[in-house]
Amino acid sequence: MIETSSTISAKSKSLQSQLFYALVVQIIIPTILLDIPITVFFILTLANNGVEGYSGYLSFLITLYPAIDPLPNFFVIIPYRKALLGGFLPEAGPSNNCRNYGTS
Repeated sequence: MIETSSTISAKSKSLQSQLFYALVVQIIIPTILLDIPITVFFILTLANNGVEGYSGYLSFLITLYPAIDPLPNFFVIIPYRKALLGGFLPEAGPSNNCRNYGTS
């Protein structure tokens, strides 16, 4: 693997690094939004404490997870970020959508 890694281009190494960081963030998100709250919920249940007030928060975090999970890809991976921002931010220079219709 060490010998083949020297033949990989800088762009490929950069993309692999970005994908790695996106994967790390995608591992952290379910840990925070799912594993920790469910563990606390089970511990409270086993300790026979009231969990009625916390069940709403747990349901909210579980439903929030699918919406937040793909976001690291858009912010960490540069081509995705450029595509996302390119759709919302106007490009510099003349627009292709506007045509100059002169009256003669």
